[in-house]
Amino acid sequence: MLRSFLAAIAVLFAMVAPAAAQGVDPSTISNPQVGVAYSQTFTAPFPAFSFSQSGTLPPGLTFTNNGMSATLAGTPTTAGPYIFTINSSGMVGMTPVTGSRTYNVTVQPAVSAVPTLSEWAMILFAIALAGGAALYIEQRRRLV
Repeated sequence: MLRSFLAAIAVLFAMVAPAAAQGVDPSTISNPQVGVAYSQTFTAPFPAFSFSQSGTLPPGLTFTNNGMSATLAGTPTTAGPYIFTINSSGMVGMTPVTGSRTYNVTVQPAVSAVPTLSEWAMILFAIALAGGAALYIEQRRRLV
């Protein structure tokens, strides 16, 4: 009888106690890349009913409050560093709880399909070495 009473008290306490880990998940997110579709979902470690965002989002990405979660999605258009905070609020039992997490992301530049000047220099150097090696081999053949 005492055990069931203590179990009932423990359940009741758990329903009104604030969540121990108040924040937003995940703790880190991947860096987006210009021109590449991106999507990240955010949740809270407690029953959340609202999410909001503050700070500067990368251009091309939009924040959507889905109620029990939130989404950052889109295609980034501008490379560089961005800092923003995701906030969540909810209830644990009859106790209001809030959480937040600040994210520091760097949108990576688009991958170039055309070689850069330094890449062209490496290509030409490799061709020159290959041509020099071919001449050396041909001269060795003639000597034998």
